[in-house]
Amino acid sequence: MTISLPYLRASGSLALTFQGADLVGDRYWVVAPQIWQDTKPEAPPACTELTNILAQKYGKLYPRQLHLPRVYDVLSLPEGDILLLDNLPINDHGELLPALGALWEKASPLQQLSWLWQMTELWEDLAAVALGTSLLPLENIRVDGWRIRLMELVEDPADKPATLAAVVTQWRSLLPQSHPSIQEPLGAIFEDLGQPDGDRETILGRLNELLLAQSSQHQLQMAIASATDRGKNPPLNQDSHYPTTQDLAAPPSALLDLSDHLLIVCDGVEGHAQGEVASQLAVQSLKLQLTGFFQGIFDADTILEPAVIAQQLAAYIRITNNMIADRNDREGRTGGDRLATTLTLALQLPQRLSQGERQDRHSHELYIAQVGDSRAYWLTQSQCICLTVDDDVVAREVQAGRAVYRQARLRPDHMALTEALGTKTGDRLHPVIRRFVFAEDGVLVVCSDGLSDQRFLERHWQTFAPVIIQGHLPPGTMLQTLMNQAIAQQQDDNITAVVAFYRFTMDALDEVPEIADLPALSEFAPELLPPDFAPEEPETNPDIDPVDQEVELSPTSSEKQNGPSQLTLVIGGLVIALVFFVLVALGLSWLLNRETPPPETTPGQPTSST
Repeated sequence: MTISLPYLRASGSLALTFQGADLVGDRYWVVAPQIWQDTKPEAPPACTELTNILAQKYGKLYPRQLHLPRVYDVLSLPEGDILLLDNLPINDHGELLPALGALWEKASPLQQLSWLWQMTELWEDLAAVALGTSLLPLENIRVDGWRIRLMELVEDPADKPATLAAVVTQWRSLLPQSHPSIQEPLGAIFEDLGQPDGDRETILGRLNELLLAQSSQHQLQMAIASATDRGKNPPLNQDSHYPTTQDLAAPPSALLDLSDHLLIVCDGVEGHAQGEVASQLAVQSLKLQLTGFFQGIFDADTILEPAVIAQQLAAYIRITNNMIADRNDREGRTGGDRLATTLTLALQLPQRLSQGERQDRHSHELYIAQVGDSRAYWLTQSQCICLTVDDDVVAREVQAGRAVYRQARLRPDHMALTEALGTKTGDRLHPVIRRFVFAEDGVLVVCSDGLSDQRFLERHWQTFAPVIIQGHLPPGTMLQTLMNQAIAQQQDDNITAVVAFYRFTMDALDEVPEIADLPALSEFAPELLPPDFAPEEPETNPDIDPVDQEVELSPTSSEKQNGPSQLTLVIGGLVIALVFFVLVALGLSWLLNRETPPPETTPGQPTSST
């Protein structure tokens, strides 16, 4: 079996003294300047006690894996320490992804504003640990599709900490290449951010409004499906989710249906009593609280800032936590007898923007909230990106500066949770909430660890997401196929997932483009797909909630009426279409069930298609 050697960045000037083909520490092979490979990836890290100050700062920023590298190992040499980093902006061939400046001019205004917003968020975290200098060299900032990623972190000089004004000075160099539609307001924002006495909160509010105004230029269509299964070995299903199959099948109760915008997965914590009760309580509580909140935001005439929305979501989560914790206290539950559950929540918010004659425009923001180890993934045609970081012992040890993550994974309790709803009072709970603004077609997956353990989704996403995005099959059909594969391989845990296919078109009045053509039949081998599961009657606590309902996308074109004289042609066309579709379905099973495991990846690091 071929083992993929991970590419690493050797950080610091000491790493530059080594030449290509050198073997450092009898383990690390120098591929190119500061690009090394580990020739013994199965071996534990050389660093057994973490004392390097910069490595400890990396650890504090462990939750920012979407944008920042991690410390893979610390190589101690007589001349000093070399930090080896992974989770890098590097492709499968060991080549750095493009620098921000190289792609800026060709990017859309929405992409430009989104990258700037991500840097403002990173600035707050980096400056807090004296690493703000990391954002000064634009060459250190790389672009990976919708997100920006840093090659490495750079410490501030002891006598001269980096300032936001210095960072903004670098951004000004991008202004001439900025899109004409945002160039003038962006210049004003840069000017005000560079003032030492400027009101940063107000100025960033203007940047956020500019970002949301651009996102409102796109129309968002959604198709949602969900499924849950007890698995082969567990005696009962402790997972709960929203929306369920029944929720998706029910007629809308309002013009704006919450089931179109809210995805929740809760997983009763293993080793705690009545996990199914805890997860059900959490889902119902959050659903009720968010109903009014969601409608209020949709109807509001003013834009709520991301920080305000995040604070409100955190408050709802703490209320839910306290409801479960209070029940534990009333019933005298302690330790493993306490009800406890994980939570991963995705809320798509369409905030209204006033734009003159066009009053129907809404922004498209996605908020992800997490407690525990249930996850959220964003899948495109070329990448599988985990949007969350598990609240487990590994994260605790790394953030505390006691170990690099590969060392922490050697602990027997490394998967034990450090955060869950119901185990403690809400003031001690720390939900992680992030805001995303996407503008590319993709599939959002919110799932319990039954679908993510052993990197199951990372190994199978290529037979799942592209088929949905290209319009070949709906999310419900594909999700059930994915669930069947997971049930066969992940036999010791419950498996639950809620998926949303997001399709973006440029303008609310533009005609929606037709779905891409089906692939040629020659690409498929004849093999029957597993039969679809028929919907079951609703149960109080069903073990299996098969996929059968989903929110339909808007039609791509109006249906044309055929007169009676065309009846023969219509029947003939239907027969041909039916035969064609059956042949495609026969061959699609081969595509869905073939396995070409990608190289090992890490949370936050995309799995790229080949």
